[in-house]
Amino acid sequence: MGVHIFGAVSSPSIANYALRATADHAGDKYGPAGERTIRTNFHVDDYLKSVPSEEQGLRLVRDVTAALKEIGFRLTKFVSNSKLVLKSIPQEDCSKDLQTCDLDYDELHVERALGLQ
Repeated sequence: MGVHIFGAVSSPSIANYALRATADHAGDKYGPAGERTIRTNFHVDDYLKSVPSEEQGLRLVRDVTAALKEIGFRLTKFVSNSKLVLKSIPQEDCSKDLQTCDLDYDELHVERALGLQ
C-alpha cells in the first residue's frame, strides 16, 4: 500500500487492514502480547488498553509504538493513570492536557476515550 487519503469513506477499512497486517508481523518481533493488543485493542485509530502492571504498560507502549512506526503509523495523544508510563512517552505524543502537566507535582486529569472516563 502506498498513500491513502485521510477521511475517505474507505479510511476505517484501510486502517483496519494495515493494523491487522502489522499484527501478523509483530508477533515474530514483539511477541504475542504486542500482536494481540494490535489486533484487538484498536477502534479505527483509537487504542485503548488496560494492563495489571506498570511494567506491562511500559512494554506495550514500547512494542506497539515501534511496530506501528515500522509501517508509518505514529501513536499520539497518549493518556494513562500511571505517571511512570507517561514519563516514558515523548511529551509531544501525550494528550494536550498532559503536555502542560508537571508529572512530578500535578494531579493527572480524568480523560475520556471512546465515551469512557
